[in-house]
Amino acid sequence: MKTFLFLALTLCCSLPQLSAQTSFGLRLGMSPECTPGTTYLIVNRNNPIRECIFNVERVQFSGQVGIMARVDRERFWFMAEALYGKSKEQYSFQYTYRSAEQARQTYSIQKTTLDVPVSAGVKFGPVEVFSGLVFSKDLAQKVDLDDMDHYAMSSPAVRFGWHSGIGLHFGAVILDVRYQQFFSRYGAGQFVGDQELCLQSITDRIMITTGFCL
Repeated sequence: MKTFLFLALTLCCSLPQLSAQTSFGLRLGMSPECTPGTTYLIVNRNNPIRECIFNVERVQFSGQVGIMARVDRERFWFMAEALYGKSKEQYSFQYTYRSAEQARQTYSIQKTTLDVPVSAGVKFGPVEVFSGLVFSKDLAQKVDLDDMDHYAMSSPAVRFGWHSGIGLHFGAVILDVRYQQFFSRYGAGQFVGDQELCLQSITDRIMITTGFCL
């Protein structure tokens, strides 16, 4: 707490000096659909009737919209963003004992999220290179799974990750491509009984974003 108060006080004291280089704007982003991989997990291993293979099939992302605040100081800059968006994660259970028609069950988790990337970068003419941390909060989520005994899900208060990218800055327009990865895995926070459905596939995405400074 003391460290947080010290940093907040330092920032407040610095803002008057940085106000001439501070800008605010709008931010838009999009990500392509991704297929995380073929890592899988055996569920209900001690129950032959309910034994199945759990996996993530694909992840779809909606567009993101938000705001940004940026501080430029010579070649270096700092930026904070708040981005609102939605995603849909599709998972599957492949039962090992049922007939082909009954063996496969899919379900999806739809999430509404607020991402807060914090970046630091350097300019080489119009080209910018940057990296930073990202914090994500699930505002809402919906699961369409009906036929799985003892299934439960819990979400962390906040997810943490990092991102890195390269972009172009022309006047009031910023365009960049970034890679974003969270320190969590697909299936984390989902349970069947006491078994967590945590896969080896990491939660990551490629993002194309554009910003308009006001």
